[in-house]
Amino acid sequence: MALSKVGLYGAATTDTAAGDNAAIGYTAAEGLILTGQGSTSDITIKNDADSTIASVATGTTVLDFQNNVTLQDDKGIVFGTGGDWMIGAAAGESTLEVFAGTDNTVTTNEGQIQWKVGDSAESYTLVSSGEGATSLASYYFYGDQGDDTDDTWRINANQGSCGIDVGMNTIRENIRFDGNGNGYADATWQDNSFDYAELFEWKTHLSNDSDINALWGKTVVLDGDKVKLAESGDKANVIGVIRPKGSTNSHGDGLQWGGKWKKDVWGNYETEGYTRITWQEEKGYRHSYPKDRIPTHRLKKSVCEDKDIHKKESSFELDNEGNKIPVIVPNTAEEKTAANYVERTHKKGKADVPLKRRIYTDSYNQNTAYSRREDRLKEWVLIGMLGQVPVRDSAIIPTHWKKMKNLESGIDKYFIFNK
Repeated sequence: MALSKVGLYGAATTDTAAGDNAAIGYTAAEGLILTGQGSTSDITIKNDADSTIASVATGTTVLDFQNNVTLQDDKGIVFGTGGDWMIGAAAGESTLEVFAGTDNTVTTNEGQIQWKVGDSAESYTLVSSGEGATSLASYYFYGDQGDDTDDTWRINANQGSCGIDVGMNTIRENIRFDGNGNGYADATWQDNSFDYAELFEWKTHLSNDSDINALWGKTVVLDGDKVKLAESGDKANVIGVIRPKGSTNSHGDGLQWGGKWKKDVWGNYETEGYTRITWQEEKGYRHSYPKDRIPTHRLKKSVCEDKDIHKKESSFELDNEGNKIPVIVPNTAEEKTAANYVERTHKKGKADVPLKRRIYTDSYNQNTAYSRREDRLKEWVLIGMLGQVPVRDSAIIPTHWKKMKNLESGIDKYFIFNK
């Protein structure tokens, strides 16, 4: 037992030995050395209440902490002898992130993986790709260990679109959604609907939403660009059958107010060119905004483009003290160089593709909540126009429709179509 090495009789100047029960030593290469040997633990660190803080089990190299490990601000856990990865809190401790390297900064070309747990606020996971037109931000999902190509799936964010891929299709996505709200599939959509239906506005609005229930299975005719119930003598003009909400695929009901964007008579969106600016703070936070819509304070991750949304107090992110975080745009040439400030009028990496955005109509009010047409049952009605549809026998029924079978008293199933 090398008690002299503990420093009771002077500074430790030699290494400890494997047989030491408890010893403190020193070497020029290793510095301070702590060695112990017990029946359950070789080393135990305790506080003044004789409670164990951490220990190394006998014969192992695993340090076991008995309670939480607290890291100082802007510090984390670094993996790899070359400082390959770091897991730690971002500057300000608002999020937990994975960083490339040894500190909690994101360089100009790096991607980002970030988590946030909200307290009465949003929680999210962010995956951001690194710099480059072909770089994707992806989630991978492998079933059955990914042994078969159709077990391997990926959801990715590409330039201007979000795709769902499967390993058996490497040329393009199986399913793609673009920023304009369009969806694409490499094959067919399968559902449980049997007819094609569109939404029409009533010529005369109903008194109550529930009034529609008694009209299911009745037929309608056009009156201008609206519809009304078919009456005697209207057989030749019937366009379809009233359907319940949610009973079939519907058309003519977007997720936003139809008058939000300027369009031409053919339905094409009117667009305008704009300039986008990007820069990066010293600690790695990346800013990207249209040059004419720069917010005064940092926006929440959930805030996307909308009219004047960058000016709303509810759009601003708060730090851990509940304060808004100012957005400071680099001003001088020196500041812009340091922040990698960039202005561009084209798609990133595609100089021949100009940046375009839709134009809001003057009548669009972003502060008015939108209620979809299918939810405004007094105003809008879903009309089945082609396929297999239940029809009341009291309805005005065109002679060319084909009766398939009786469903119940007073209701028959028809194959309907327009000549």
